[in-house]
Amino acid sequence: MRVHSILNRIEPSRPAHQRYGFSYTLNPYRGCTFACRYCYARYTHEWLGLDGDADFDQKIRLKQDIAMVLDRDLKKLRRGRSGSGGGIAIGTATDPYQPLEKVYGLTRACLQVLAQEEGLKLQLTTKSNLALRDLELFRKISKRNEFTVHVTVTTLDRALARSLEPGAPSPRARIETIAALTAAGIRVEPFVCPLIPGLTDAEGDLERLFAELSLAGASRVICEAIFLRSPTKEVFFRHLEKEAPDLLERYRRRFADSAFLSPIEVERLKGRVARLRRKFGLTGAAPVEDAPLARVPRRGGPRRLPRRGAPLSRPRQLGLFG
Repeated sequence: MRVHSILNRIEPSRPAHQRYGFSYTLNPYRGCTFACRYCYARYTHEWLGLDGDADFDQKIRLKQDIAMVLDRDLKKLRRGRSGSGGGIAIGTATDPYQPLEKVYGLTRACLQVLAQEEGLKLQLTTKSNLALRDLELFRKISKRNEFTVHVTVTTLDRALARSLEPGAPSPRARIETIAALTAAGIRVEPFVCPLIPGLTDAEGDLERLFAELSLAGASRVICEAIFLRSPTKEVFFRHLEKEAPDLLERYRRRFADSAFLSPIEVERLKGRVARLRRKFGLTGAAPVEDAPLARVPRRGGPRRLPRRGAPLSRPRQLGLFG
């Protein structure tokens, strides 16, 4: 994809800015081969004229000349032409360390540009141990900027993780990534998400996960409940029909009229998470509660790639709790 800008601006009034402190998102890739069954970002492929169901994990778009475009965007920010305040969140819609990163290095190219900056607030989200490849860049960025890595661990159950996230690294690899990053002095705030009733929310399972995260050196975790909108809802329902048919009808009722769990279910999950945070000392300085999060890129651009792409619509808001 050819792109004119790589930073997607989030309006200051949006919850993502207010609660999580970022004003811009940066996604080197469009689509993701991790193929997570619950991925909320599938619908963004429709902006490219592609199918958010069949194409999202099969037809990946790479953003061309990404380092040059990012450098240009950052210069505009410094001149105050694109708004002010807030930070930059990397990998909010697709994983910046999916396997294609080994070949094309788009995320690394962005980090090399960011490593020349100072005074930025940056965060990066991934499920991949490939992030350890860039440990020295993380260190360099952290010296002059506020930098946080969010490693997502949905469950410790390897078979369940493989079923839900067929292309992603194992839970053990992610825990080891957290341990290596924290040992290197990088701030890591794991994402335990999504919390999926009937699959990943059992208190005993979460207790074991929180214990592992604590041992790995995390001081805070952020949790989010599953929400389902089309086409993700259809993908997830097909998954349930095959892997957990006893849950399918319950989920159809839950999400018949809303993309979100009921307030009662959210409160139940919040209470469970709060108890475990306290038990394992994972509250950090400012635990997040009821935090809506907007994590959708608006438009799509690193090496010589086919010319493709079209103007995309503005991002729509996503509501989650953290």
